[in-house]
Amino acid sequence: MSALLFSSLDDECASPITLSNRALAYGDGVFETLRVIDQTVPLIDYHRARFMRGVEVLKLGTATDLLRLFDETLEQAMVKLASLDHQDGLIKIFGIRSAGGRGYAPATPCFSQIYFQVFESPHYPSSYARTGIELAHCAHRLSEQPALAGVKHLNRLDQVLASMELGPLPEGLMCDQSGRVIEGTKSNVLVFMGNEIVTPDLSRAGVRGTMLSALLAGELPDYSIRQDDISYEQLMSADGFAMINSVFGLWPVIKVGGVTFEVPQMCRSLQASIMKRFGFAYEAH
Repeated sequence: MSALLFSSLDDECASPITLSNRALAYGDGVFETLRVIDQTVPLIDYHRARFMRGVEVLKLGTATDLLRLFDETLEQAMVKLASLDHQDGLIKIFGIRSAGGRGYAPATPCFSQIYFQVFESPHYPSSYARTGIELAHCAHRLSEQPALAGVKHLNRLDQVLASMELGPLPEGLMCDQSGRVIEGTKSNVLVFMGNEIVTPDLSRAGVRGTMLSALLAGELPDYSIRQDDISYEQLMSADGFAMINSVFGLWPVIKVGGVTFEVPQMCRSLQASIMKRFGFAYEAH
């Protein structure tokens, strides 16, 4: 196993992808997108845990070796980011099963390689956080596969197809094959119902975001979040809802499917707590 490096900031490519690469052929691997603030990753423990969960599910190799390599690669990526005069940015780390001939079955014993990319921090309009966003209701529905639910694997075709429906809108709402609300194309959903915060059950489909995992783990003890099935009709009758992820924090939703929503005080309070705890600052652009 070795770390293979790629930087999107300066177009450096030390290890090009070949046609025998299983990520290219089959989407055989996992990835993490880590937000860096002042040379730290606020949600690092949750990224490491999700990465290792993906390694376990896909049987990508020896867990201890891959976790060590993940940490070593993250250190290299942080050095690369700093060398480009970026204290903040995004690091994307890939764990990809090594090439092993033609066919779906991987070679044994199994080895995996680690790649990284570094990016500048994305700049979103401050109105997304301050005022809220209009959300597209995507017609494309998520595939249901409990064995892969929650894992950030490399096959993102559901998200690719749904993202084609967004147009000028910043995010879209995705449901499963039964019409249950699951997630956004790049974020998780929090629904405000009375005094409760509910998030969709992700046991059948969807990605468990690191921000969601942190909230469910009690990183903000004043807020308890319940996981449950949520129908689209229940969502439309809720007091309000918001989209969250580790890169942009929390965006309240003020319109979807022609229906407008107020932003509940609980949502604003949670947003302020997320900003303070995880180092978000919404600047005007």
